[in-house]
Amino acid sequence: MSFSAPTTYIPRQSPLHALDARVKLVLLLAYSISLFFLNTWAGLGLAAAALVATVALGRLPVRPLLAPLVPLYVLVAVTVVLNCLNGGGGNPGFDAQRMLAALMVGVRILLLAWASLAVTYSTASNQLMEAFASFLHPLRKLGAPVDDVALTLSLALRFIPLVAQQMEAVRHAQYSRGAAFDAGALAAIKAWGGTLVPVLVGMFRRGEVLATSMEARCYGAPGPRTRLASNPFTPANALVATAGLAGCVCACLFL
Repeated sequence: MSFSAPTTYIPRQSPLHALDARVKLVLLLAYSISLFFLNTWAGLGLAAAALVATVALGRLPVRPLLAPLVPLYVLVAVTVVLNCLNGGGGNPGFDAQRMLAALMVGVRILLLAWASLAVTYSTASNQLMEAFASFLHPLRKLGAPVDDVALTLSLALRFIPLVAQQMEAVRHAQYSRGAAFDAGALAAIKAWGGTLVPVLVGMFRRGEVLATSMEARCYGAPGPRTRLASNPFTPANALVATAGLAGCVCACLFL
């Protein structure tokens, strides 16, 4: 079994990448909500077409969108099969109506996952941090540590590929030392146990280095936070947000 380190940002020169991160997060939320209000295949088809157009607009490669979700595909497929074989009331038997309902739920989940990846791949982590800080700005008046929360979310996104890379490196090292990853369930559990411990130790060391670096850069010093470059909300961003929200509302009402 091999882990491919996921990428949290794919740089491109595209309208999707240039769009304000706040707009992308708001539209992702609206898209997610509208998916569960669409009760027809026509509506889900329109949602899928909108997602395909967005991916094409962002010039995002298809493989990174599809490959990381293999466990989710398996889970959705198993769920659909189990619903097909359950005739209702606990009685076994094929039920076409339940199959269609399960397929619709599975399509909703997959579209939501793909849309989330599209936003993640087209938005840098610092842009996401600024967007979260902007959304949480009203809580600043209540004394909430808005900047700390936004930084924590950004670091969590950044550490996802780092953990995967560390896992892959340790797995290869253990495999070269004779670890039996494919020699039965018990042997595999023991092998993975020997892999997780060094990964956790490595992550704690990275955390210590990160904390030292932040302290050396005077993070947490009193006074307002400053940014190297401002990110104003332009009329074009407002137009895209309005059009996207209107499209989601119309789809929910008429489809």
